[in-house]
Amino acid sequence: ADAAAGSFLDGCQERSILVDNNTITGQYLCSYYRIMQTVTTTAYGDMPATGFADRAFTLLCMLLGAALLYTLFVASLGSATGSDELDFIHQHNTLMDFIQFRSLSLDIMDDARSFYQHRWNSSRGFVDLHQLKKLPPNIRVPAFHHLYSYLRKDICFFQVRPPEDIFFWNFLIESFKHSTYMPGDMIRRCDDPQHYDALFIMLHGVVEEVHSDTGYIYRRHQGASWFGEVHEITGRKRGAALRVVEICDVFELDVSAIKSLFTM
Repeated sequence: ADAAAGSFLDGCQERSILVDNNTITGQYLCSYYRIMQTVTTTAYGDMPATGFADRAFTLLCMLLGAALLYTLFVASLGSATGSDELDFIHQHNTLMDFIQFRSLSLDIMDDARSFYQHRWNSSRGFVDLHQLKKLPPNIRVPAFHHLYSYLRKDICFFQVRPPEDIFFWNFLIESFKHSTYMPGDMIRRCDDPQHYDALFIMLHGVVEEVHSDTGYIYRRHQGASWFGEVHEITGRKRGAALRVVEICDVFELDVSAIKSLFTM
């Protein structure tokens, strides 16, 4: 057995002992052991492994430990192997390089970094709505209700049609446009032609309805909520501007889509 396995001498620190008084198997195992010991920084204690069997077992433990740590790291922090994730990371790095190259202010860099950090923390760089639209309707609608079940619970007009109405919900998903707004952004201003008519469904964040001239706060929206062109539904005119307080993601539904939904 010793001849087959190689006499793995305890003192393989000396090159002459390792090369001259060991078999090829013992030499390779000792070399792999030293490599793994250095890479994983293990087995440097006062009780090192000695002998062929001890070092072979320790080498196996080091390999399994490294594999376990890698698996836990990927599971907790996520991987970046998908093309969409890699594109997202590339976009982030390209933008940071642009900001540095053009010597833009640190405030701009911080805002840009916050935007990408929010996108990464919330969905690992994915835009859920974009991914849902790639699915066929019979899968898209159940997936939408699974991801946004809290909207149906908290927003009253999401309850007007049952989840089984594939045609209605598919049209709604196709009509939605996803947008992310940063603190200080004005989603809409009163009598501003640059801000088109739309209904906004807030997924999360904080938005205030404020008077455009005085800054008086009429209402604060937080979490799942909706706001926007209620005059298309109730006939009332615009009464406030919308100012973002905390970064928020919204679904936008333009007026033509709103009218189509009410005629279904």
